[in-house]
Amino acid sequence: MATTTVYAYERIYEVLVDGAGTNRALIAANRFVRGYPPGFSPDMRATRAKAKPAVFVVIGAAAVEPFASGEISDAHDYRITVAIYRDHWLGYEGDYAEVEAQLVSATNAFFRVRAALCWPGNLALTAESKVTGIAGQALNGAGATTKISRVDSIGTTGRLLQFVDTFSGEFEFSPDA
Repeated sequence: MATTTVYAYERIYEVLVDGAGTNRALIAANRFVRGYPPGFSPDMRATRAKAKPAVFVVIGAAAVEPFASGEISDAHDYRITVAIYRDHWLGYEGDYAEVEAQLVSATNAFFRVRAALCWPGNLALTAESKVTGIAGQALNGAGATTKISRVDSIGTTGRLLQFVDTFSGEFEFSPDA
C-alpha cells in the first residue's frame, strides 16, 4: 500500500523509458524519452521527439471505489485514470511514405505500451523496491484507448503528432503511514 503516487509515476516511466518489467518489457527500439507536459511549446516538444518519441505521464483523475472501506480504515482504494501523452515526429507532410510509416509506428506504440503497462507484476515496485500502490500490479488493459489529440506545425516542413493513451487502474492508498 502506498502513501503517495510518486512511485506509481516513477515505475510507469521506468517501464516506458528504461524498458523495466518482468514480461512484455519494451525493447530499446520501442522505448521513449521523457517528454514535456501537454500544452508545452510544440517546438520544444518536437526537438525532443525527433530522435525518439517522447512520453509524459499524468494520473489525471481519482475516484473513491463504490464499495470502499470507511474512513477509519487503514486502506483507501481509488479508481484512477492514467493518461500517457506521446509525442511523435511526423516530418514533412509531402513525403507520404514517411507520414504513413510514422502513423503506423505511433499506432503500434500504443499496442506495446498497453502490453507493458497492463502485464501483471510490471507495475508492482520501482527499481528501488518502492511500492507503487497500483493494485493488481498493472493498469487495466480493458477499455484502454488512444487518440490523436493534436497536430502541430513545426516550421514549414514538419508536423508533431500528440497521442493520448488512457488507462484505468486501482490505487491503494494508506493515509496513516
